[in-house]
Amino acid sequence: MAASATQNQNQNQNQTQTARLIEEILAKKRVPVYAECTSTVYQFNFNRYDITKLIYWDNTANGLYRDEASTMSDGPVHQVVSKDGKTTIYKVGDPRAIVYPAPTTFAASIDPVYNLNKLKATTDITLAGEEQISNRPTYHFVGKGKAVPIPPNMPVLEASKNRKYPDLELWIDKETGIVMKSKGDHFETLVTKLDVAPPFAPDTFTLTLPQGVKTVTQEDLMKEEQAKQTP
Repeated sequence: MAASATQNQNQNQNQTQTARLIEEILAKKRVPVYAECTSTVYQFNFNRYDITKLIYWDNTANGLYRDEASTMSDGPVHQVVSKDGKTTIYKVGDPRAIVYPAPTTFAASIDPVYNLNKLKATTDITLAGEEQISNRPTYHFVGKGKAVPIPPNMPVLEASKNRKYPDLELWIDKETGIVMKSKGDHFETLVTKLDVAPPFAPDTFTLTLPQGVKTVTQEDLMKEEQAKQTP
């Protein structure tokens, strides 16, 4: 009985500490960062792991953002730049880039608000401890998947009773709140380099397109679709 009571007390203390740390991280002021990441994802259809290198220039606190992705097999694959309330997306090799009237994008894979809210909503969280990731001190949170709620008036199949959200682990940078590492059942993202408040060059958030590539708007695309449907 005494051992059980002590275990319950330790669990309650961990839950309290975990909840407090998460709220402190969520309350942190966003700071500009430059980050280099490696994302490894298992592709079931091809029975292989795909590795993508991601680079983020995140100055969303001042309305500016840029990211680039490249793969081991194909090289550069896409570029995204957000500036002045518009987001431009260019897929390497395409004849045009698309401009959307969208607010400043953010780096979802390393964003603390996006990832911690997901962790809170889908898992039961414990604090596993503190670890060094890429020479940065982090908090290591472990989330065990919660049961997936069954919508009302929906037939309850036996398979549905035991459905759970995937387990998820996050390593959160103690200074900035940046997700230095995330790990799920079939993926892992690791920040290999993080510069805090770097001096961004003036042209960092200007997308230079290859010769011959045109810029089109979302409105242009809609007009094209309408023209296709017109007999």
